Amino acid sequence: MDKTNSSWLKTFSIGFSIISFGITIAIVGYFVLATKQNQPSNQPSPTLTTVETASWKTVTLEGFTIKTPNAWKGAYGLSEFPFTPGEIDKTKIYNIIETHRYPTQLYTGYTNRQWFDKINSLQINESYTDQRDRITKITSGKVASGEEYVIFKNEPSESFQGEPATQIKAYVIKEQSIYQFTLSQYNKNGLELFNKVIPTTIIN
Repeated sequence: MDKTNSSWLKTFSIGFSIISFGITIAIVGYFVLATKQNQPSNQPSPTLTTVETASWKTVTLEGFTIKTPNAWKGAYGLSEFPFTPGEIDKTKIYNIIETHRYPTQLYTGYTNRQWFDKINSLQINESYTDQRDRITKITSGKVASGEEYVIFKNEPSESFQGEPATQIKAYVIKEQSIYQFTLSQYNKNGLELFNKVIPTTIIN
């Protein structure tokens, strides 16, 4: 083999090695970059509920505050649509939220903590039934000030004697006090909003 051919082959071999090395670096770099982009960020991102409620108005009640949509009324308790106590049409939707604090025993036979824990220990959509109530857990978590809450559907049991009334309730517990929120005469939109209102609670 003459010197010309030998030199050409040597040059070709070096060039091919450089190109192959460059391609390898490019492929490795691509996969490293793709892996980093797919890794979850360590920075917490706000939940959809937090974003949606950020611009809501703050309502101050006895011992706590909550946020509600700006259009909601507060003359006789909180509601999406105005109503007058004693003149409520039971066929209409108002999405009424009533609040009450129970510093001592709320449910016969249980301390407030025991009663809260009994409901909160249910699985989502699991029910507890006694002679008076059928309680079905909807969701649970912590409110803005850090206390636990549980939201559930409260309907009369089959053995209950009286006027049936299905309500959505939420308990927020602080020490032995239960803060009860009751949603009545509601529709699907009212239930969705109720589930967003409760986590905004700040207990003073």
